[in-house]
Amino acid sequence: MVLLEPVPVRGAGRAPGFPDGRLAALHRRAARDGRLPKVTAMPLVEGPELLGCQAGFTFLYVSTAGEVFPCDLAPASFGNVFELGLGAVLERMERMVPRPSRRCLALWLAEAGGARPLPWPQTEELMRGWEPGEPPELARLLLPARPSGS
Repeated sequence: MVLLEPVPVRGAGRAPGFPDGRLAALHRRAARDGRLPKVTAMPLVEGPELLGCQAGFTFLYVSTAGEVFPCDLAPASFGNVFELGLGAVLERMERMVPRPSRRCLALWLAEAGGARPLPWPQTEELMRGWEPGEPPELARLLLPARPSGS
């Protein structure tokens, strides 16, 4: 079972979320108790202490129309796979989302504004302001080593 926390995207306003950590507590309790179904609480796994936001790094979403988004909650298109090919779209995404972040990209995009879903030219302009910062510790351990001189 995968549990997601509400994320205020697509002009939905602020979602209440679970600031008291109930989803993370359920995740930990289920992991210790063999009688409970296994639970993955994404706010814990993708939180700043573990893997962080993986949008555009290990996650992506392709719509039925071929638009490629960093995740299903971040509706900022990096291009259309039918028009450009997946390789070209992934190159754009890799350039603008070089690593996981302690911040949620979908939340940042929602706060940064713009019509939803954003086409590539608007995504490119908006993403110039994205600074993922240092990745969480666990994510840093999983990142490939950078070649010397980079």
